[in-house]
Amino acid sequence: MKQKLRRDKMGGKPLFDLKVDNRGKVLLAALLLTGAFNMPAEAAVQSEPLVVTKTGQTVTDDFDVKNCTNPAVLEIASSAAKTTDDVTKVDTKSISATFSNKNEANGIWVQDKYPGTVKLADGMTVKVDATGNSYNATGIYLEGVDRSHDPKSKDESVNANEEYKNNDNQISSTTVNVGSGTEITVKAEAPEGKTGVHVNSVALENHFGHMNVGDNVHLNL
Repeated sequence: MKQKLRRDKMGGKPLFDLKVDNRGKVLLAALLLTGAFNMPAEAAVQSEPLVVTKTGQTVTDDFDVKNCTNPAVLEIASSAAKTTDDVTKVDTKSISATFSNKNEANGIWVQDKYPGTVKLADGMTVKVDATGNSYNATGIYLEGVDRSHDPKSKDESVNANEEYKNNDNQISSTTVNVGSGTEITVKAEAPEGKTGVHVNSVALENHFGHMNVGDNVHLNL
């Protein structure tokens, strides 16, 4: 069997011919079955939260977590960077979660004392649905201030001043790069029938670190 492919615009002649016999059919079927055309694999979808603890890690999985009991779906621990040159890459495309823990409900949380840079992929979608009592709900949370310098104080400006003096005249070297085309949706509601509780809803939260935000980022609260 002879199948003519795309024709030349000038002369109407085929640019090349494709000849397929029975052996060719078998070969084509084998290529399709073995994935020899290098079709991209879909990212795995995790149903449990993840804490990144080692330097140089790249996260590629997506997340869909129900009733998350961790303070964040994806947590970047301080141990994931040793120096300001260390980079943690998050190539995740989708983070979605509902929360059942207390106080904290975050899509991505970069801990204080993380000295490096977290690079987030372009086009990432983050959805946080936190319905509960006394929540701080955030899409992407950069906790740049180290409270341990003055553990008796809850005033972050006081802690920021202490950090400045103890960290070579800068408050925090923690850097988060939010990719272009990112979309963040945060839903935070008090339990039905309860009033007077603390519910805080923020799409992007930066506590004295460095947060660089790309173009066309959409925030929904």
